[in-house]
Amino acid sequence: MKLHLIKNYESNKLQNKLFLDDFLKVQRLPYASLLEDNEFNVIKAAKNGFHIISVAFIGLTNFSAVCQYGFGIEQPEQERFITPINTKKETGTLFPKYKLTILPYRYKTSAFMNVDKYDYTNGKGFTRDEVMVHIKDAIIAETDYIKSGKLVFDFRDLGEDMLRYRNLLHLFLTEDYKDYDWEVFMYSFDNSEWKI
Repeated sequence: MKLHLIKNYESNKLQNKLFLDDFLKVQRLPYASLLEDNEFNVIKAAKNGFHIISVAFIGLTNFSAVCQYGFGIEQPEQERFITPINTKKETGTLFPKYKLTILPYRYKTSAFMNVDKYDYTNGKGFTRDEVMVHIKDAIIAETDYIKSGKLVFDFRDLGEDMLRYRNLLHLFLTEDYKDYDWEVFMYSFDNSEWKI
């Protein structure tokens, strides 16, 4: 597996980004490349057959942008398919129509570009185990159905929670999928990988 890290122009403030790495003391997959944000375009990737994995958060979001401009899915249609994903709190895929897999988002969102105060997790957020199931289901969509071999994990819409998702994804890829012949792209949380 080749793992590529994309510079995040919406980077978050530096935090203890390796808290899971330090705690678990496990070997991590090295990055095949560090890409500047102008070297990789998720919308072009969607148009070119990459499997996009993102979070069901619509409005002025990265998810809505890739849906609309990468796959041609307008916001009213986005709202129709994310509602059951968020309500059931289960990962969903739009394959075979689109190479798009969607992880649930904890809050109700709408095409009117707002976040409703309704929290599907009753204020608790998703647990580590729930996030692992969501990520695992996205990878199963790749291995069993989509089979593109080119995956983009875009968790930028999660804000500070992006760190937890990114670290759990890295752990999962390291433990179970390191020998797969895949090109995997993910965004940096805070761009600290570019700092000397």
